[in-house]
Amino acid sequence: MPQDEAGNFKEPTSFILGYEMYNYHNHYPYIVKSEDKEAMVVGHVLEADEADLAWMDSYEGVDRGLYVREETEVHNIKDGEAEQEMAQVYVSGGHLPHRVVSGDWTRKGE
Repeated sequence: MPQDEAGNFKEPTSFILGYEMYNYHNHYPYIVKSEDKEAMVVGHVLEADEADLAWMDSYEGVDRGLYVREETEVHNIKDGEAEQEMAQVYVSGGHLPHRVVSGDWTRKGE
């Protein structure tokens, strides 16, 4: 997640709908597709080329089924409007310990 010069997480700039965030034993966040089309996860859109995506696929364990990469519509958090481009998100392959109800990893304890 992007951080400022002091190491604090930057405020989210975008959100996606139809996904829920979960907390894997306080180690890392992951998302799953939700039946609730209004469920929201917030975050940041990062630019990535094919080499970046290949590296992230390896890091996220796509080849081992830990995650799948999906394309989804991204919305601007300020006005709620859909962004021009679709974004790739990594969706969990199936473990669900603790849902992050706010959809914001920096506020996982709330």
